[in-house]
Amino acid sequence: MKWGPVSRNVALLVDPPSRQEYRVEPLTVEKARQVLAAARGERLEARWVAALTLGLRQGEALGLCWEDAADRGLAAAGAEHAPAGRH
Repeated sequence: MKWGPVSRNVALLVDPPSRQEYRVEPLTVEKARQVLAAARGERLEARWVAALTLGLRQGEALGLCWEDAADRGLAAAGAEHAPAGRH
């Protein structure tokens, strides 16, 4: 494009990646209670409490810092890491 007109769109020559459909099955209230009971007293208990309370995905929960919870409150930290758009 820098040197003049482009004769074709080379992006059209590439096959797009296939989309894999999967169904997310959230935990029931009873299963969530079981997870929290199993995590009680463990080193990562706060991670599980935050994830289940705020509905965080694993990467979002693991990306939280103590400053997120201490400085702005846990709910504000979850809002910052909450997924945007469609889910």
